[in-house]
Parts: sequence; structure tokens; C-alpha cells
Amino acid sequence: MDIVISEHAYDRVKERCGLKKKAIDRMATKVLKTGYNSSKLKGQAAGWIREYKDNHTAQIMYIYGNKAWVYAENEKQGAIILVTVLNIPTRVMTKINAQLATA
Repeated sequence: MDIVISEHAYDRVKERCGLKKKAIDRMATKVLKTGYNSSKLKGQAAGWIREYKDNHTAQIMYIYGNKAWVYAENEKQGAIILVTVLNIPTRVMTKINAQLATA
């Protein structure tokens, strides 16, 4: 399946992660392969993810580093689209790190 990166995502990753275009292309794939799937989260961390998904069209969210990488699936094109990258609030990131330590 192809990975498409939206212009908005390029802008947000550049702003929030400081990466250039080629690095963003590599990271979008790497996050899907090695990132932590947000559907495995529990408690306050899961609540933050659920709240975001309820208010946006996000379908897929991976945690990588201290960022949430938000993807959407486009079945017509057979592609996964990187929509944006979010900074995770410190209080939520603390909960995520605790869950990852026990996983």
C-alpha cells in the first residue's frame, strides 16, 4: 500500500519535528512499521486519542517519539495518507511512557 503525504502534513512535520521533505517521506513509512499503534493504549492516553478521533477524520494514529502521527485510509487510491503530526501533551505522554514500559 502506498503512503501519500498531504501538504498540511509536510508543513506540520517540518514545524513540529524540524525534518526536511526526504526525511519526512522516510519517517512516514518508518512510523507505520515501528510506531506504537494507539489502539493499544488505555486510560487517560486512550481518552486523549479517542477525543481527537471523535472530532476529526483520523482513522489511524501511531505514537512515535513524543508525537502522534495521524493517518487516514483512502480505499479508492489504495493508499494511506499522512494527515498531520501532533504534539502529545506532557501529562498524556507520561501515561503513554508508563504503558510502554510495562508492555
